[in-house]
Formats: sequence, structure tokens, C-alpha cells
Amino acid sequence: MWKSSVMTMFRTLVVVLVSLSSLGHGNVTQTKIKMGVLLISDDRVPFSVQRVYPAIEIAMETVNTKYLNDSYALESELQVFDNVCNSRNATGFAAKLFYENHVSVFVGPACVYALEGVGRVASFWNIPVITGLGDGGQFKNKTEYSTLTRFSYCQCRLRSVFGSVLKEFGWKDLVIIYDVDDVHSNELGMTLNEGLTQEGYMPIVIKYCECSSQKIQSILQDASKHARDGCQPDWWLFWFLAVVILILPGDTLRMFMLAAHGLGYPQSGDYVFLDVQLFTFPGPYWGDHDWRRDDDSDAAAREAYDAILRLSLSLTEGDDWQTFCRESEFFIGAFHDAILHYGDALNKTLSQGGDILDGYTISRYMWNKTFIGVTGEVIIDRNGDRVTNFAILDMNMDTGHFEVGTA
Repeated sequence: MWKSSVMTMFRTLVVVLVSLSSLGHGNVTQTKIKMGVLLISDDRVPFSVQRVYPAIEIAMETVNTKYLNDSYALESELQVFDNVCNSRNATGFAAKLFYENHVSVFVGPACVYALEGVGRVASFWNIPVITGLGDGGQFKNKTEYSTLTRFSYCQCRLRSVFGSVLKEFGWKDLVIIYDVDDVHSNELGMTLNEGLTQEGYMPIVIKYCECSSQKIQSILQDASKHARDGCQPDWWLFWFLAVVILILPGDTLRMFMLAAHGLGYPQSGDYVFLDVQLFTFPGPYWGDHDWRRDDDSDAAAREAYDAILRLSLSLTEGDDWQTFCRESEFFIGAFHDAILHYGDALNKTLSQGGDILDGYTISRYMWNKTFIGVTGEVIIDRNGDRVTNFAILDMNMDTGHFEVGTA
């Protein structure tokens, strides 16, 4: 009871403060609706402030000129909370933006660990959170994250894609190898293990650490043994049962595939390797997943990569795609589209006489909707998560490039 009273008093105070900060434009009094933008400054990642914030500003201007009437305008309160994904800083600065700057919505964070804390406190404050990433499976829990809307893919959907591939080819036994030292690989590896287990598979998990004394060849030999332990009596499927999912940064992936080539696995035709590279991005975030390094191992690497099936985002492009991003800059477009969709929900709330501080209701205006953004068709499901399409790529041996439908 006391929490409800405190929050009601605080929300009333915010309305008063927003009204007091309103600006006069001729005969029109304009109320500023403040967005708390939480981003990191590491330009090595595709969702840094340097990359994403200009698109946010463009989208904010579009909302102000095309979505809202002259009585309201979005205004950004930018907070760069660190140069790494720091949960403590992100949550602390979110509190500062809420209590001192009186923001009505949070934009970001993008990375999982920072979004966990911000998403929880925003749910308590009943403030919407919109993000162009937040790909962790835990964010499907909208009891915990009741005001969160995600405009990018969810790792949780990857398990369904992998499950469909395994079912299509009759592959039943598999090994997942993931790098625990790499944040993205570690998170995705855990998500896949949990998700495939829920779908009835029993993957053997091998956690790779560069600091380990175990050699990569030995790890692959263990993977081969486990993948074949449960071979089914369907003789015509036998040779396709050694399935290894590699969730590794680009350079590590190449080391594993070269080691596999040294063992003769890819050449035998008895092994299938599955890899995830959702989109290309220069730098260490994914790493370089290409076989090519212009070194003496290129020929062996190219032959080894022929045994890889690669999971990738299937991206469509809206009319304004080139204004904001290339394929490697998907998150830029996702943040832009998030602002536009929030602006549309805000406009609906205002036109119906609703409360712009009611994050729960505003979030539901964004859910179960489809619209066209710079990233193409954006489908937000009933749970506030974007529905994304994925493609399975195979290497074209003539070109050395991974393509759809070359298998």
C-alpha cells in the first residue's frame, strides 16, 4: 500500500515538473517529453553511442514533426554510462535520469547485462523501455520486464531455427561448443543449450576457454565421440549424426575448423558444423567468420568451411535503409525504428487522453503491431518482442562466399 502511495505522489510531482518545464511557442505551450538514452561509448561494438545516437536524433525529429502535435515534443537526455556493458552504472544512471531528469521513457541499454537492471527498475517505476538489441532470452519474461519492448532479434528464437534444421535432416545427437571467455558466445551458448533441451534434444555441452590446457584437436575428438555415442539405428542417417554447433568468435572458429581439417572431419562428409554469424561487422564483436586470412592456411580453411551451415539474420530493407545503415549496421536502424514506434504509441495515448507516464499501457500500444521501418517490416509480437527471420547459409565453393540456397 505504501509503495502505491509513494509512486502516485511521485508521478504527480513529475507531471507538475514537466508542466513547469514547458516552453511557450507563440500561442502554443509545448510540453517536453524526455527520453533517457542509455548507451556505451565503445566504438568496437555495433550499438555504441557514436553509431546509434545520430539515428535516434533523426527519428526523434521525425516524431516531433510528423507524429506529435505542437503541444508536445520529444527531448533527449543522453547518458553514456560506460565504455563496457556495466550493469551497475546503467542502473545507477537510469535512477538519476528518472529522479533528477524526470524522463518518461528509456531508450537502451542495448547489451544484456546492463538491460537486466534497467529493465527491472523501469518495470517498478512503470516507465517504458525500448531498445534496438537486448537479445537475451530472459527478457521474454514480461512479468519481470513488464514495460520492455525489443526491436531486434531474440536469441531465444535461434533455438527454434536450430531445432527446425535438426528435425529437417533427422539429426538427433549434437554437441555445442561455446567460448566462455567471449560475452556474446557465452550468452548464446547457454541460451541454445537451454532452448534445445526444452525442445527435447540432449546436447552435449563443451565449454571452451582459451586458457585451458586442452588442445583444440582433443576437444574436437571428444565432441566426435559424444556426437556418435547416441547414433540411431536408422542406417541411412548414420553418417549425418555427428553434428557440432560452434558458438565461437571468428578467429577461434577458424582455429577449430583448421583443427577439424587436420583430423579429416570436414573432408570425410561425416560431420556437420553449424555456425552463427547474424550479420557481418568489422572488429571483435563477432570477429571475422570468413575463412580467408591471406595466409598459408587459406586453402585448408576454405575446404573445411564447406562443412559449415551458417545461421544468419534474413534482413529486409526499408525505403530509408541506406540513409542510416548498411547490413553491418542493423542495430542503428533498430533503434531508429524503436523511436518511431514509441512516438506512434505516444500519439495514440495523447489522442485518447491517456497518461504519458503510464509505461505499461504505452508499451501495450507498441505490442502486437506491424509497421514498416528502415529495417523493413517490423513485427512486434504480443509479448513485446520483434519477430525476426533467419536464413541458413551454405558456402558456394565456386566463390567461397556463404549464400542462401547453395546447398
